[in-house]
Amino acid sequence: MALKMLVNGVLLLFFLYSYIYTLQNPPPPTVLPHDMDGAQWAQGILILLIFFLGLNIFNIYRTAKPEERNVSSITSLNFKGIWKSKLFYGMAIMLAYAYILPQIGFIVASFIMVMLYMILLGERRFVRVPIYATVIVSGFYVFFLWGLDVWLPRGTGVFWEFSMAIESFFR
Repeated sequence: MALKMLVNGVLLLFFLYSYIYTLQNPPPPTVLPHDMDGAQWAQGILILLIFFLGLNIFNIYRTAKPEERNVSSITSLNFKGIWKSKLFYGMAIMLAYAYILPQIGFIVASFIMVMLYMILLGERRFVRVPIYATVIVSGFYVFFLWGLDVWLPRGTGVFWEFSMAIESFFR
């Protein structure tokens, strides 16, 4: 319980720092005075994150037993259990995804990441995994391309050519 509060507290401090940073370093003004720019969207999301993390810390503290509210429960962690948990593997998948995204592009990296996550979360019908991954990645791609008008990373070399070929279907 204390570890959950510690992690939530660290995240709360990081998001608070990020919010203050976006206030001190505003982007150049937009063309229209009442349009929201990128910093204002980030500030709104950060305010929501700060609020809900604070609420989560309060709920963790409120629902914990009094003997679990001390710091000594942090020292009794099972590190072997952490290394074998799905949470650790999920974080490793996301770290690898963030690393390979610029090199192989959004389409291929996201397809691989979604397939790995589906298998990690327990999908055992392996024939459906690539079909679902294709539908999910295509939906996100269309949402970012048409809905938000954001160009996603295309990769380099062969992956760039593949991304350009796929983009020709969506234009």
